[in-house]
Order: sequence, then C-alpha cells, then structure tokens
Amino acid sequence: SGFRPEWALVSPARRAQETLAGVRSGLSCLTGADTDDALYPGSPGQLLSRLQRLPDETAQLLLVAHNPGLSELAQLLVGRAEAELQLRAGACAALRIESGSWRDLAPGCAELVELLGP
Repeated sequence: SGFRPEWALVSPARRAQETLAGVRSGLSCLTGADTDDALYPGSPGQLLSRLQRLPDETAQLLLVAHNPGLSELAQLLVGRAEAELQLRAGACAALRIESGSWRDLAPGCAELVELLGP
C-alpha cells in the first residue's frame, strides 16, 4: 500500500518496545523512533494531541501504542466506529491523511487503506 514510515512514535511499555524491535528490521525506511510517555496508556485525545505536534516534514509515521486508545483514535480519524477498527494486539492499520499539516488532524480526516492482523 506504499506505507513507508520514516519515523516511529512508541509507548515506553515493554510490549510496545518489543513490537517496534520486532518489525524494525523489516522497515528499512524507518530512520528513527521516539519513546513518548504520553502514549501510555494513551487516550484517543492524548494520542491525537501528540500527533498534532509532529513536524510537517514527517510524511509517514508508525505509531506503536495501546488499546483501547489506539482503536478509538483510528475510529475517530476515519470517522466511523466499526468492528474492523477494533485493533487486536499486533494488528496494523494504515491510514491515509490528505492534510498538509499534522496539526490539522481532525475527526473524519483519514481513509483506512489497509488493515493487517497479527
């Protein structure tokens, strides 16, 4: 689907750190990662606020966080609450956001491109 994140935001929780370590070798495009305490446990509002502070130079991002906040954030950005957006542990949802700035993220601004299960 063309998903090539250059940066990752990851929760400080051990399981999230292990998840990033497990996928990092398959993501040669990933040039760096930030561990952010605001992502644990991470309500949808906290996650959205953190994403809105990303530099606009970041074109694609990998967010490694926790449920229920991560599923609720995906539902918020896509603008619909669906069972398929109840992300199980290890799932990956690729969202396309057309805005030119991360600070413009808002409910309904994204399209679900792909959902991969564990």
